[in-house]
Amino acid sequence: MLARSYRDTADALLDAALKSNEPRDWAYPVLFAYRHTLELYLKVIGHVHELTHSLQRCVELVEKRLGQRIGTPIREWIIEFDSIDPGGTTFR
Repeated sequence: MLARSYRDTADALLDAALKSNEPRDWAYPVLFAYRHTLELYLKVIGHVHELTHSLQRCVELVEKRLGQRIGTPIREWIIEFDSIDPGGTTFR
């Protein structure tokens, strides 16, 4: 599964960053990989076929499919992450 591959990559990048002498240099690649992982998992859970990179839109589609809201504080954290990187391009 592609989402799992991105998660494994994000984990490996984070591990390398923590072992390096300059972990701040790794911030953007790590954040990009985790953000994309989250987007892909939301799309899988929500059966999202719409062309979007918006985490907020993915959350809305997941909630519509499941018929209930994602719990707090997770929902708010995802929406906040989306406000920082609404198009999935900030950390590229």
